[in-house]
Formats: sequence, structure tokens, C-alpha cells
Amino acid sequence: MQPIKTDLSLNLQLKATSQERDMLIKISRCNCAADVEALLQEFFSMRQLAPDSKFIRLALASAQTLWESKQLLKGSHNEDWYRLHVYSYIFDKAFINDEEFETKRSECYSNITKFFPNEPDQRIDFILRNINDDSDLISTEEKPGRKGVKSDLEKGKAIQKMMLKKWLKEIGSIKLLNKLEAITCQWEGTKLTIFATRTLTPDYTITYKKGAFSMPKSFNHLAELSKLLLAVLSLRRLVLSNYKKMNLIMKEKQREELLLLDFEDEDSLCLRSDSTYDTVEYDVGDDNNCKMDSDLEAELLKKIEEIEIHTFVASVLNHLIKLSTLFVMNRRIVHNQIKPFHFRILVHLIQR
Repeated sequence: MQPIKTDLSLNLQLKATSQERDMLIKISRCNCAADVEALLQEFFSMRQLAPDSKFIRLALASAQTLWESKQLLKGSHNEDWYRLHVYSYIFDKAFINDEEFETKRSECYSNITKFFPNEPDQRIDFILRNINDDSDLISTEEKPGRKGVKSDLEKGKAIQKMMLKKWLKEIGSIKLLNKLEAITCQWEGTKLTIFATRTLTPDYTITYKKGAFSMPKSFNHLAELSKLLLAVLSLRRLVLSNYKKMNLIMKEKQREELLLLDFEDEDSLCLRSDSTYDTVEYDVGDDNNCKMDSDLEAELLKKIEEIEIHTFVASVLNHLIKLSTLFVMNRRIVHNQIKPFHFRILVHLIQR
């Protein structure tokens, strides 16, 4: 299964800037409360921090407060407590610096379900929404423990499939849809799990876990916090990459319609309030997809491939940076890793 996940890029691809990486490494090297206090003093003395680096600093400061209170060592907290003291700082704050998107909280209706009159309404704990067209980019469910997680996971799968179905209706190309991932997340206490679904063929989709990460409950596991923060930032970048691909497809498709003076009919949509009350029934029409022109499809596949190559090169650079760190720590580890890694790079580039 692991080779398949690697070939299809199903695992979460971890990405960080050099500044973020340096901060996360310093966090991972802390061993006690005094180390964290000293590191925070260093972080708050830094100037010209990028927004995502400020998120790391805020998350560490918030974690310090929680660890000093020892509240995470108590297992009796409810969902609202975790949302207020953990998720808002460790997760939500990573998404607030993107001007074109907004975060929705506290049992908001999913806009995805509004496109499907035969699907039940779904209320979601956290939604990242595109302000331009009110489309949901990612949704997250939260539970303080195991109770209720199973039903949340089923809800997440349903949301993912509706996202793919909506996108296919909009773009009209299975090949292009294959380049997109429908992503949902699940918090279970201090554990974050990321799930996704992709369309492989018109008849087959694949649902998979992209990764699981945890918020440590004390000062004794700082490397675990670094890993979680890196995962959250990488998730945000993955979601934005997904959006960038979708936006590229829709812009090119609309330009083609302008050239041909032939606009595709759009179903009327009655958007409901984010309130948990009033609901409105509406009709989105049939489920027939307008197939995309083959030349436009080929052109878009090429442009999306350029985005993916750029992302791949960035991941290679990140891996090489990691190898340079390992070289200092243990030359034998580098010797064992570098050859197969370079071989995978060569194969990947040849395939492209």
C-alpha cells in the first residue's frame, strides 16, 4: 500500500520555508518549560516574521499556557473547551491570513450540500470558504474523544464525494478532476487526522488517510508539536494549491466560452443562511456534465503539470535540506537515504 500511496502522492507532502523550518527545529529541541520560555523570548524578539512564522510563534505560546496549566492531562474536557483552547490556536489561526478566504465556525451549513437537493443538510464544525463564490475548500469535524467520530468520518466521506461530483459538473473532465483532492479533517481530542478522496476513473474513486498528527499534552514532547504545526501549514498549502488548480481550470473554461460566445447554462442556486435554523429547498437541475473540449483539456493538463512540477521541485529542495541536517547528525543515515531518493527523483523527472 505504501508504494501506491507514494506513486499517487496520497501522503501529506510536508512543506516549509527556511524560516519556518528553523523555528520548528528549535521547538523540537526544547526539553522543558525553561527551554520553551527562552525560545519564546527569542521568537518575540525577531523582526519581519512572515505570517506563517507568526502562527508558529502564537501556537507555541498558546501551547505553553496549556502545558503550564496541566489541563491537557485531564481527560474530561468537552468539544467547546478543545475548540476554544486548542483548535483555535493550533489549527484555525493558520488559515486567517488569506484575504480571499474566510473561516466558518460553530455548526455552519456546508455549502457543498446546497448543490444536491436529495442530500441531507450537513452542519460542519470548521469550514474554509472561498469568498468569491462561497465554495467550501475544506471542512473539519471535532470530537473530544472516540464517541461520535465514526459518524463524523461517514459525514466526511459524503462531503468529499459531493465535492468531486460538483467539480466534475463544473469542469466536465475526468482527467482534470483527477488532479484535485477533496479533503476533510477530523479532530479527536488532541489528534488531527487528514482524509482525502480522488477520482481515478469515471467508475472508481479512492479514499485515503493523508496523515495523523497529535498535539502533545506536556512539555515532554516538543518534537510532536513541531510535526503537528508543520502538518497544518502543509495542509493549508495543499488546499491553496487545490484551489489554484480549480481556479485555473474555471478561468480558462470561461475564456473559451467568451471566445465561442456560448455560455454553459448554470443552475440557479438559492444559498441558505449560515444559521442553524431556516432551510430552503431548491432544484439544481439534472446531473449531466458538459464535456470539455479536448484541446482545452490538454492545454489545462499541461498548465496544471507545471504547477505540480513547481511543487515537486520545492519538495526536493526540502528533502535535500533535511539530508544536509542529517549529514551533520549522522553520515551513515545520509548514505543510506540519498541514493534511492536520487533514483526516485530521476524516475519522476523522466516520467514527466
